[in-house]
Amino acid sequence: MQANEGNSFTGHIAGAIRAEMARQRMEFVQVASIIHVSRATAYRRINGEIPFDVTEIEAIGRHLGVTVDEIFASAELGAEIEARRVKSVAA
Repeated sequence: MQANEGNSFTGHIAGAIRAEMARQRMEFVQVASIIHVSRATAYRRINGEIPFDVTEIEAIGRHLGVTVDEIFASAELGAEIEARRVKSVAA
């Protein structure tokens, strides 16, 4: 998770999208084109500064060949891993 994401689920969604983008070697500028926003806005969404809306997640997922449910499942797993990491460090 990136530093500017905090512990929000928005950050985990962004992380799940970034992970799938990395697997498929997609650049953030492609995301800008897919969701019809500026490069700066796409960059802020991908880094978790601005949340994606469901329509954007669906469009990106369609382009990547994954479903919204799969992106959310990946984000939930990321949140669980982060929670375990924080808990183990605090112990």
